[in-house]
Amino acid sequence: MFNEQTETGWNDLFLGRISNKWGRANEKLTSDYKNPQDPTTWNARFIREAMKLVLSLLSDRNKQTHGNIGNKSIAERDETVKTLQRYYKLVKPLVPPQDLWLFQQSEKRKIQETFQYKFHG
Repeated sequence: MFNEQTETGWNDLFLGRISNKWGRANEKLTSDYKNPQDPTTWNARFIREAMKLVLSLLSDRNKQTHGNIGNKSIAERDETVKTLQRYYKLVKPLVPPQDLWLFQQSEKRKIQETFQYKFHG
């Protein structure tokens, strides 16, 4: 999984170019569930949700950088960050042990660095 995603590109993961092995890993993880998802469906949903998150965060970042954003936009951005944190925690168990180095950084730190996001409180 790691080698295939490395060839595709790790930044590309959140741009919709994802290794098929992610879906197969999820299929194995959810095989005991009542309604497991097939790999293609899981990959498509992951890509759709990841792109929505990235576009939302970048849109809010651009509003903040290039103009004042209102409280509603800040609240929407905070909610998007919470969702991204949940995804980070969901994906981590699917990663093989040899690839866990990709998750050494906490999701908070990764979000702060990637999206120039400042956590409240």
